[in-house]
Amino acid sequence: MRPLRLMILMVGLVPAVLLGLVAAYGMMGPNTWSATSSVALDVQAEDVTVLTDDVRKWRDWMLIDHVADDDFTTVQTRQVTGAGATLGWMTGFLAGEVVLRSEWEDGESYSLDWLERRAGRPAATSTDPTPEPTGWTESTGTLEVRLADDGGITLTLIESGSAGPRPLGPFLISTVQAKRHDVLDQRLSALAELAKVAARRRETIEAVQ
Repeated sequence: MRPLRLMILMVGLVPAVLLGLVAAYGMMGPNTWSATSSVALDVQAEDVTVLTDDVRKWRDWMLIDHVADDDFTTVQTRQVTGAGATLGWMTGFLAGEVVLRSEWEDGESYSLDWLERRAGRPAATSTDPTPEPTGWTESTGTLEVRLADDGGITLTLIESGSAGPRPLGPFLISTVQAKRHDVLDQRLSALAELAKVAARRRETIEAVQ
């Protein structure tokens, strides 16, 4: 009987141990993702800063990863320049905002930092026609512009944040990081193209002056 009892004990113990390990990882495992994307551009720093000095212009590159413009329910701004400037958006199912935290520049570089918040937006009901968004998640981002030796610039976007509430977050981190890196690449690509357009516009104006 002892071998049988031992087998029964092991059959019950192994799943319990595995469940404990999974729970421990969920509570103590890494839960922060980070992503970086960079590109070299043959433009001047001012061709980028003209696109970032007012949060109303952020819509053209910051919200590129969301739905098309005609799908937005609302896009609002509060205090369009300086620390605290906010670009908010809300669709039928999602809500979010991007808040400018700080800007810094010297003769060779320029950077700005932002806080981004996202949440799900519950469906409206007859008893609650305007439900509040729930499940807010936060991430932080940095845009860096550095002068290159060849006269152009290096444009870099950096973002980091939590993969989600524990204990699920650590199990989602790879998926979330891959998705956010794709978002970062889209934002960088959009900002780079807009900077090229701004550079051509600036060069045209300088040529006729």
